[in-house]
Amino acid sequence: MRTIRLAILTLTILFTISVANTDAQTPGMQPELLKQVPARLPKLALLGAVAETKGGVPYHKIVLTITNWEKYNPDMFVLPVGKRFPGSSCGDVKARIVVLVYSERGTPLSGCVPMSQPADLSTFSFLIRKGSSVPKFIYAVMNDQSTGAVYRSNLVSPFGGETK
Repeated sequence: MRTIRLAILTLTILFTISVANTDAQTPGMQPELLKQVPARLPKLALLGAVAETKGGVPYHKIVLTITNWEKYNPDMFVLPVGKRFPGSSCGDVKARIVVLVYSERGTPLSGCVPMSQPADLSTFSFLIRKGSSVPKFIYAVMNDQSTGAVYRSNLVSPFGGETK
């Protein structure tokens, strides 16, 4: 019984020391790592769709919004000085936060849409060529190129705006 108490006491002391060491390191961490997690996952909604022609090719321009864009800390969008982004499909985009749109099945529908501040999430768009199939539902992904964090939205219909 005494051996068990001694073992529990030893483990408790070791745990307390390790937590204290972790807490002591927190102030020295990079600020962008402490602020990387947004308050909520993005809530995607359809604002509308319009016809657009580029280079003589007709498209459907799908206009979207992240309805809870005001919940995101502006520090999350700040480019860290001197930090290079890890390799990604958006590596040539000079923004920390980029948004990509996918079909419900995970097929990419847009390129990387740069977001330099939370208000940029309030309206953005992508093109679907007329005559090609339009998915029943789409979702957006916010990608933090600095930390590698990815935040996926809900599904929304590009036809009528229904969500699921």
